[in-house]
Amino acid sequence: MRRFIVLALGLWFSLPAMASAQQTAAGPAVAPTITLVLPSLKNLFEDMKVPFDLAQDKKGYDTLVDTLEVFLVGIERDKPVGVRVISGGEAMHPALSIPVLLPPKGVVGDPKSDPNFKKLRDNLWDLDLKTAPPPDPAYIRQIPTPIRTKLPVLKLGPGERLMFGGRDGYMGRDAQAVHIATELSEVRGLKGLVGWSFPAGTDLAVTLDGKAQKPETRLKAFSKLRSELLGAVKKKADEAESAFALREAGLRQIVDELQRFYAESSEIQMLLTVDGAAKNSSTSLTLTALPGTELEESAKLVKPAASKYALIATKDASVVFTGHLPLDPLRKKHAGELQSIIEKHVEHLIDSDKEKSDAEKKADKSALGILFAAIKDVAAQAELTGALRSWPTGGGKFDTVGVLKVAATEPYTVLLKGLQEAGGPITVALAAEKQEDVEIHKLVSPGAAKQFAEIIGVDGAIYIGLAANELWYAAGDGVLPRLKSAIAESRGAVGEPSAPLALSVRVGPLTEFVNSYTKRNPLPEKPKAAPAAKPAPKAGGDTGSKRPALPSAPRDTTKSPLENLQALMGDMDLQKLATEAFQGTDDTVSLLMTEADGKVRVEAKVDSGLLRFLGTVMSKFVKDNLSDE
Repeated sequence: MRRFIVLALGLWFSLPAMASAQQTAAGPAVAPTITLVLPSLKNLFEDMKVPFDLAQDKKGYDTLVDTLEVFLVGIERDKPVGVRVISGGEAMHPALSIPVLLPPKGVVGDPKSDPNFKKLRDNLWDLDLKTAPPPDPAYIRQIPTPIRTKLPVLKLGPGERLMFGGRDGYMGRDAQAVHIATELSEVRGLKGLVGWSFPAGTDLAVTLDGKAQKPETRLKAFSKLRSELLGAVKKKADEAESAFALREAGLRQIVDELQRFYAESSEIQMLLTVDGAAKNSSTSLTLTALPGTELEESAKLVKPAASKYALIATKDASVVFTGHLPLDPLRKKHAGELQSIIEKHVEHLIDSDKEKSDAEKKADKSALGILFAAIKDVAAQAELTGALRSWPTGGGKFDTVGVLKVAATEPYTVLLKGLQEAGGPITVALAAEKQEDVEIHKLVSPGAAKQFAEIIGVDGAIYIGLAANELWYAAGDGVLPRLKSAIAESRGAVGEPSAPLALSVRVGPLTEFVNSYTKRNPLPEKPKAAPAAKPAPKAGGDTGSKRPALPSAPRDTTKSPLENLQALMGDMDLQKLATEAFQGTDDTVSLLMTEADGKVRVEAKVDSGLLRFLGTVMSKFVKDNLSDE
């Protein structure tokens, strides 16, 4: 359990880049740019109960809560817990505020008169988050000499401590909370609890205050996080150059977006709610850009508009996407970069396939040229307008129909004619069908039918439809009638304005797809590690509760938090757990992005099936790591 909590704290500590700590305070504390706050630990435990209830594992929930309670002695359960990210100097500093029970007679910081503060420090010490002066004089020999010699210079108050070991920084106790931050000035500048003023039912709130610092100050603070994130991307020994280039570019583009949101937003508010009665979860995010910024120009592009593609039927579809989203200059640039990088990587994958002949490889590249031309088209137009519908047909298979607005159809006609004239293993029947004003061309690829049996029909047929400024795609057993229906539906009378981006996905059918594909293409088996020993309880704490034995393996600081978390989770067999969880139709994840009152608004909803899956994962983790059985 110790390792679990240390890694959880490690994930929090690594969100922003950390400046060097353990130095004297210099200047006043800076107002927080980002604030993340839970209404209370009690509320968190109630939310955690929902996925466990869906997984029908009350015992697992009780075991997890009982274990956590051992490490929360002295902490107030009914007050807000918050993290404030401060943009100061050259970096972003997180500051954690924990509500601690009031000490007897109002004495703050004195270990002899403030047992709750001492209990908190005892628990942190057990988690390798050590403090100086220590919670017990007997620990003094565990404090390195450089730390002991630094203490007199700092002139710490009775409720202040220097932190070292698992995390460098400072801790301070005031009348309501304990604050943990990078700089001593920040600890001293934080007063009381993080405020809670959000709508009833909110279970997590994250806000960004663009007025806390100037944009250039936030940009400077973000630069260190940017360099650390991008610097952590290293090419693996057995990784192809094209694969590494794709991975690096993907991360860089995400960081570009985060940097712009962080530096150019006037306000961002994200609210998450877990509905215990309905057994689902929803999230809303509202963004207001600073005037005169690139982000403001980008936000102005997000406008509801009438879309003929919103008329395409969605009944029984497991994947539904409809969008009409212009791309700002940054995203236009990103789209162009990705098109080139993805094309090179796909060509590498085709060339590396030892089971295909040269003729098959050449044909595959020619056929995929249509896809890459479409991506390039989106970048050139600076617009993503189209739709996608995918219907499960059983056994992990799908019928899929998609449409994309393009600048002109002539380049695609040229590609199809060239593929036809090549006379290779992929045959092309031009203008094989017609629906409304759309000419439907038929490609037949036996190799694709074998390789991608879940999304290509058994006959290997792939349909490409071309009309004025439209590129249609369809594949799957019996998909042609669906394609013709979709075309006809899109030619109807356009109704009310629709959201610029709407997406919903049923996860259960996608799990079936993964099961089918991995069954046909199994991965090499990994050697199984020896099972970890069950933690044996030992006595501890003033309350007489049983403290779990703490595994001796410390957090690996050479690995990223994600890698440490993956190591902690071990062999969870998530694919099997997903199959067990997604047995009904309550497995939809939906996302809607639109504009209201000059603000960009994103709404997401997760059905109970996803929470059930989370519950099964948590249940297995508890059984593997915390249960006495």
